[in-house]
Amino acid sequence: MARRSVLVEEGLFREDLASCEDWEMWVRLRLRHRFAYCPEALGFYRVVPHSTSHGLERHLAAIPQVCGSTMVSGLSGWRRWTVERRLWANQLYGAVVIARESGRPEAMRLLWRSLAHWPFPTTRPVRYKMLLAMLLGLLPA
Repeated sequence: MARRSVLVEEGLFREDLASCEDWEMWVRLRLRHRFAYCPEALGFYRVVPHSTSHGLERHLAAIPQVCGSTMVSGLSGWRRWTVERRLWANQLYGAVVIARESGRPEAMRLLWRSLAHWPFPTTRPVRYKMLLAMLLGLLPA
């Protein structure tokens, strides 16, 4: 949740992004405003099979835009490189989830790409759980 005036002041959602515009906005807000933690759920994320959030090609096309955007502005050198790699790993994992839920065959390839961008389990350790489950045949690859 955020005050409307803050959202307007920061420029709302970037309409030029094909996907992940909400995530980009929250990160942009975090660069200039304090956030507070609320332990209780105040809303729910509804997943509908044919929603725009499930457009794999759209999601993949947006990754370079999101990872090279406001999220890395002001960073340079090693710091920028590591943040970009972690962002790519996270976004590729999102593509894995979309592919799996849509029954698309590229889920395993995308998971390997996510791990290649940032192999350390400090970022989304669930990626390794999913990899193990897919390799063991517990989840469809």
